[in-house]
Amino acid sequence: MKFNTFVITVYVALSYSHLFCQSKIDERTFFSTSLDTIRNVNVYLPDAYEQENIEKKYPVIYFLHGGGGNHDSYKAIVSILDSLISNNILEPVILVKPDGSCKPYLGSQYMNSELYGRFEDYIVFDLVDYIDNNYHTYSSRTKRFIMGHSMGGEGSMRIALKYPDRYTGVASHSGVLSIEFIHFLVDAVLKENEPYSSIEPSSGYMSQALFTASGGYSPNKNNPPFYVDLPIDKNGDIVESVWQRWKLNDPLNLASKYDPSYDLKIFFDCGTRDPILKVTSLFAGKLSDLGIPFIFHAYEGTHSNKLSERFCISLTFFNSLIH
Repeated sequence: MKFNTFVITVYVALSYSHLFCQSKIDERTFFSTSLDTIRNVNVYLPDAYEQENIEKKYPVIYFLHGGGGNHDSYKAIVSILDSLISNNILEPVILVKPDGSCKPYLGSQYMNSELYGRFEDYIVFDLVDYIDNNYHTYSSRTKRFIMGHSMGGEGSMRIALKYPDRYTGVASHSGVLSIEFIHFLVDAVLKENEPYSSIEPSSGYMSQALFTASGGYSPNKNNPPFYVDLPIDKNGDIVESVWQRWKLNDPLNLASKYDPSYDLKIFFDCGTRDPILKVTSLFAGKLSDLGIPFIFHAYEGTHSNKLSERFCISLTFFNSLIH
């Protein structure tokens, strides 16, 4: 399974001058039984979608946004899809961008949580069923893919490992692929909360990120005012009882439980100037130890500064799996 990353990367820089095909963004709402509410979703439809007969079916890629975003985020991926498809680098596909945002923090973590709601079930079941019932899609896992960035990259990998019967490929961009990242987050969180005697989400971005993750991994509706159990105390020491709860959904732990007979195709990357590189490398090492095939790129960059290039590469990776 090879794809020319050099050609694709260069092509992104040049392709914006190309006369793109006339794709369509279908802005929809639908009722999620898992969340018991109406949710927003944007659906990318390639130029050929409304020109071809109803018999034509399309592969589907589900894209999960990062923390602080929603279904309208990452607009650049539309131009990338248009360019790749119009230049016959990517087979025409449908791309689905659901809304994974929720209060009170940066997002849902795409997990089932008593604080956020059953966002994992919403993505894995409600959303897929809605798309398959309303669009000309292949309804089998062989042409269904999931990808995302940051919180969405973590969510994509976690979901794919838990439900390999639902997806044939996963791509995680700058996803926190191990809860071990907490050890690298402690100093920043404590610094944001000086000289206070407690950790609060309003203290800074890293503190807010910690509370967001805790809302997914260790929610506690009986613990006001923040309704989470933090995995660290005010001194930065691990709270073992909470840590054990976090381990249940740790991508590292899920990799150990993954059934390799599904032959899930795994791609993930991380910038060399991104602080999560250490845990991304840990995840790569875990997959190697388990004998699970994967592709991992550590590229020169930060958490977000080369997303157009990276999306182009992962989309082409997916294209190599379509048969």
